[in-house]
Amino acid sequence: MIQLNHIGEALVCELINNSDEVRSFLKEVLALSFDEFIAVPEIRLDPCSDLIFDGVHKVDICILDVHSKTCFPIEAKLGLDRLAQKTFDDRFLHPCKTSHSGSRVSGSMISVIERQLPEQCDGHDLSVTYEGHRYLLTKEWALISRKQVHSKWEVNGFPSVSSKCCHLVFEDVARKYGNSNDFNMLVSKLLNVDFYRKWVESA
Repeated sequence: MIQLNHIGEALVCELINNSDEVRSFLKEVLALSFDEFIAVPEIRLDPCSDLIFDGVHKVDICILDVHSKTCFPIEAKLGLDRLAQKTFDDRFLHPCKTSHSGSRVSGSMISVIERQLPEQCDGHDLSVTYEGHRYLLTKEWALISRKQVHSKWEVNGFPSVSSKCCHLVFEDVARKYGNSNDFNMLVSKLLNVDFYRKWVESA
């Protein structure tokens, strides 16, 4: 069965790109100054100084300001397991190191966005490239999680991220999109897979 965390990044981008209500909500909650923006999932980071990032270093959800060429990054943690504060910190908040004989950045994407980077990156911007244009990442970012996870954080403590992080609840964003029919139609459109052709005809 398909789970939310299998399609979460693409789904959140579709919610943003197809709803003025969602866009207005995010502008307010994230204090975005962007007038015209698009949401694009999973764009790989550009090199930082003489270091390159590996294939896992992709911004989950890029809010791209098409005028200022700025990217507001959103990281998505849409599962329900292994996200308690201590576990989260242990998994995602260790400072980055280098690997491959000092040529690559090694570490979690959240540590990268939190600027816990190797010293070679000091003073250098982080950026992504989309359709030939370079977008600089803001130091402000957001972490989107499920309501169940967020509620536990409210009781037991949030992950030890910096004040640059704004917490979003997936269900709050989804409800701004519309009713259950609207949401289900969007998911069906996103999943637009011919399972017969994929599983039967190809056999």
